[in-house]
Amino acid sequence: MDGSFYEHQKAIITNVIDNPSRFEKEIYKSRLWLTDSEQDKLCEWLEANYPEQYKQLLQNLQFKHQTNKAYMISA
Repeated sequence: MDGSFYEHQKAIITNVIDNPSRFEKEIYKSRLWLTDSEQDKLCEWLEANYPEQYKQLLQNLQFKHQTNKAYMISA
């Protein structure tokens, strides 16, 4: 992949950043579609550009993982 889907996901995430549910769904989709290295880049980008939302997402995912209702994201 040439990174175009990575750039596409960044644009989508930027548009849904104020909607926690959609933000989480887009991150989940990214985990399905991006390569491991693109996922790492996306996590770095999220942490640099949206640190509060990213931190909240990780906390939500950890809780859901502990209750066996969702997935984990690499950080």
